Amino acid sequence: MRITAGEYVSVEVLPKILASFARDHPAIELEVLASNRNEDLLLGRADIAVRMARPTQRALVARRLGIVRIALYAHRSYIERFGVLKSPADRAAHRLIGFDLDAHILQTSRPAPDLRRDDFGFRTDNVAVQAAAVRAGVGIGALHVAHGSRDPELVPILPQMIFERDVWLAMHEDLRRVRRVRLVFDALAEGLTRYLESDKGISEPALQAVPSPSTSAIE
Repeated sequence: MRITAGEYVSVEVLPKILASFARDHPAIELEVLASNRNEDLLLGRADIAVRMARPTQRALVARRLGIVRIALYAHRSYIERFGVLKSPADRAAHRLIGFDLDAHILQTSRPAPDLRRDDFGFRTDNVAVQAAAVRAGVGIGALHVAHGSRDPELVPILPQMIFERDVWLAMHEDLRRVRRVRLVFDALAEGLTRYLESDKGISEPALQAVPSPSTSAIE
């Protein structure tokens, strides 16, 4: 079974879901194609796709699972040195983590962030690398609230700014009666729905526990 999903979901979300599935169904081989491109299921690129936009091809069976919320975070070590970004207008004084050449994720978020390539002081089109850079203290970047809010070393930045993306699960309509496909599809639907429901929001008190910065701007 070949599953395609975006890089962030493939690294941060799917492994836990697939680990449980693999224990229950050891005979089913699993492949994950981590790509932010919408791989064409009609051409057999994958059996099942996790997508952040509604599939438009008519021959697909698709289920909307819910909304993933995305917010800005920074590691405490970054905040201790450079302070908290208090207004979007002050972003030039901070290192933002974002995209290099591929900005479609920004364009398909609600609302679409008013950011350009030059606004990012750390650029990579791999969203999993962006998340790792946030956790390493490189700068300010976007994470799923379901992850960022549970890491005590991460501080929410501009918590009033929340971005949303729809989460869909899709497969070719010809595969809906193939048992192994349905097993994987249903397991992904259940696991992803649980993940989306685990979003408990952003904790404001985390902002108050951050020490004063030693400097306020990137040098």
